[in-house]
Amino acid sequence: MPKNPPDERLVYLALRHEFLTGDAPSKLKKIKERVLRQGKSSEMKALIQEHNIDSICQVAKGLLDDRIYHSTIQAKIRFPEVFEVSPAQSAERNASEAEAARCEADALKDVERGGLEQMDVICTSLQAQQEVGKLATKPSSRHAADENRPIPSLYPVYLPLRTQHKLLTEVQTILEGACYDFGQKRMQETLQEKGWDCPESVELNIWPNELRRHKQKLVPEDLEGIGKSFDDLLDSSCHLRHTAVHRLRVTAARVEQFMSDAEVLCRLMQDEQSAETVARMRRKMQACVEEIKRNKDLLESRLKAIRKDFLWQKAVLESREQAAIAQVFSEDQECQQAVGSDLECSVKMTRLDMVVCEPCVRNATAELAPHSCGPILKDIENTEQFRHEEEKSNGENMLIANSSRPRSQSSAPSCML
Repeated sequence: MPKNPPDERLVYLALRHEFLTGDAPSKLKKIKERVLRQGKSSEMKALIQEHNIDSICQVAKGLLDDRIYHSTIQAKIRFPEVFEVSPAQSAERNASEAEAARCEADALKDVERGGLEQMDVICTSLQAQQEVGKLATKPSSRHAADENRPIPSLYPVYLPLRTQHKLLTEVQTILEGACYDFGQKRMQETLQEKGWDCPESVELNIWPNELRRHKQKLVPEDLEGIGKSFDDLLDSSCHLRHTAVHRLRVTAARVEQFMSDAEVLCRLMQDEQSAETVARMRRKMQACVEEIKRNKDLLESRLKAIRKDFLWQKAVLESREQAAIAQVFSEDQECQQAVGSDLECSVKMTRLDMVVCEPCVRNATAELAPHSCGPILKDIENTEQFRHEEEKSNGENMLIANSSRPRSQSSAPSCML
């Protein structure tokens, strides 16, 4: 009877990392080579033990044809249970995001005060990220049950520092250009007074003070619809500059907020082209961050399943350990009982020997009370042994004498009669 085909969800999870990067193969031969490459993983070993390699490759080909491996969105539609997030995990993520935001705000304040050098800021940011990770993985109680311990969180989301730096420097350049264009249109006197003849002549953190001074030159209706205060919007542009210049690692959520504020600021200055450029970058980044989040959800779900399997194995091992301990105690009791029985038998035999020797011992102790009983008992034993040997010897001599007597003598009286 043919076996059922492998579960698509299990095949997806086992091969996802293999097909996540690189060109996706379309031929079964190439797919089989990639599948065999993952043959050492625990998930793939379990699939191969239950199913043959050809059926696994057929399922993998179907998933590749449906582009399930190309997008976590498609995978989430196909396998929604894989990406489920519990309320506890959601609360934990929110806490980690809040802690990261607090650390980032402190680092930015230190930068603005000039209290930290560039490398100090980077180290502080990395330490903050590590602290957030420790906070997420810290058990709620030292003696909490294993199954109640939280799954180590992969949140908050961070972009690679190189990617983050390139994004922020690009947005910084766009903002500096938009501010300079606005200055050419509405603030010509200021540009001439300060000698600013190109966008590169002014750093981004200089523009907020100038824009505050010329706030009346902005459209009032636009200011009312920005969703936050104008000062907060300008402060965000300063923080963007400090983060880019000092290579401060921040969460993906903070990077997205920087880009969103930059888009709003460009629209306030009537630079729709720059605003649309930043908006496209922000939407692309959002899609990438969502991909990262879905991947984190998938990995945490996988870790949850692994922990569940480990807990089951641990329960089995603990049961075997308890059985082994019980067996050892049982064998120890049996040994004690056996040795105790032997000791009781030895005591009984000793008492019997003492009963036999009691008359002799009593006479000997009466005559030699001051002396030790040990030599007396030994003498008594020697005397008894000598008496028995003497009686045995006399009996043997009598038998020899009787056997050597002549038959005629023994029968004479009967003849005479």
